[in-house]
Amino acid sequence: MKPYKSVIIVVLVLAILTTAYILIKDKKGTNNNNNSTTDTGQITKLTDLNIDSISEFTIKNTYGTFNFVESDEKWVISDKKEIALNQSIIVNNIIGQMAAISSTAIVTDNAGDVATYGFGPKNNQMTLKIKLSDGSVKELEIGKRNFSKESNYARYPGSTKIFLVDSFVYDTFEFSLEAIRDTLIFNIDIGDIAAYSLTKKGVLVYNISKLESGGWVIDRPVVANADTKVLSTIFETLTGLSKINIIENNAKNLSKYGLDKPSYKIEITHKTGKIVLILGDMKVSGSEIYAKLGDSNEIFTMDISGLNFIDKPVNEVMDIYVYQVPIGTVSNVRVSMDGHVTNLGIVSDGNNFDKDTFTVNGKDASKSDSDGRQLARLYYQALIDLRRMEAINTTAKPSGKVEVTITYTLEISPYTMKIELISKDSKYFYIMKNGKFSGFTMKKNQLNSTEGVRDIYTKLMKMIK
Repeated sequence: MKPYKSVIIVVLVLAILTTAYILIKDKKGTNNNNNSTTDTGQITKLTDLNIDSISEFTIKNTYGTFNFVESDEKWVISDKKEIALNQSIIVNNIIGQMAAISSTAIVTDNAGDVATYGFGPKNNQMTLKIKLSDGSVKELEIGKRNFSKESNYARYPGSTKIFLVDSFVYDTFEFSLEAIRDTLIFNIDIGDIAAYSLTKKGVLVYNISKLESGGWVIDRPVVANADTKVLSTIFETLTGLSKINIIENNAKNLSKYGLDKPSYKIEITHKTGKIVLILGDMKVSGSEIYAKLGDSNEIFTMDISGLNFIDKPVNEVMDIYVYQVPIGTVSNVRVSMDGHVTNLGIVSDGNNFDKDTFTVNGKDASKSDSDGRQLARLYYQALIDLRRMEAINTTAKPSGKVEVTITYTLEISPYTMKIELISKDSKYFYIMKNGKFSGFTMKKNQLNSTEGVRDIYTKLMKMIK
């Protein structure tokens, strides 16, 4: 081998060994001031706090200074209380980390120049200030990354003792306002929804409320049961809506977003309050539209491409029945029809329908026919299977003979539901519910169908003689 090649190889080996030595020393937190070597065997708890004892805290990072306080059991930024924050990020990530910060090593007990580690008046170190419920205050500063990029330097304010903390600690507190905003529009569980309404161009499309039984009823502008499958799809869509971009935090002129005379208003009532989403009549682009929440003047954009239900009429969110209610919530049904009155008494087991018992006008009607069918149950099913017509007429004022009255005695609200069928003409009935016109009609010939109300009634009366 030629001599110059040997020299080159030796130099390269030395360079590699030297680089490796430097990297290893820095990863261990080498003290650049030569006051002492890093103690990697000592884990120090820099904060060890009870989360519930934190009453206020301030974080200064490269995005600014954020002072967090509690308001109405939620964390907010003191000078921006109108901005909704993601409480999960605040509590689980930020406060959770703040309460338990540990160092991975002590770099030096007495740094000669703290600026080397990113501290001091000429540096933009991260600062944490935590106020506890007892009035005491805890503070910590986090400086620059070390050479390995796996850790950051940390110290108590004014101290020359330097620690190392994992870099993810720094990253947890290095956030922007946009990163901690609550972007979900309806940040609630579907099970907590108690009422839902939709208004279009200032006119109520429908108002829907949840019943004790778990079902849903439309009470305006017509009276009908809502289709639970349709509602479930609507609620899944609404609870998944997010803000895309924040346009203004406190807009003074709503008209330029079409929000002074909005296109739609969606209102959700839940167990702890009410959320109102207002959509402008102006789109940003494509399916992106301007929107705001309730009385807030924070303007944001959102995607409405999934809100295909907002242009559907009330007819498409209701079920097709005159009145349908689970048998387990009914104790009696009184039917006045064709000159006779039938009182159907029901005692439901709740878990096993084979154990349900029935009476008709005081007589036991629980037994089955020769085909093994409980005719009393079939009579009830025929009553709740009566179906309305699709056409809606909310302006009609029915007046005429009540030909059929079906009164349900319920164990839940509204406790009584009185259905009256008023003759409209030779083919149709008007449908009244608790004295109010429902807005619907039904065909008279439904009562005469095979296995219909009249058919099952006749068979039932023969059986209980």
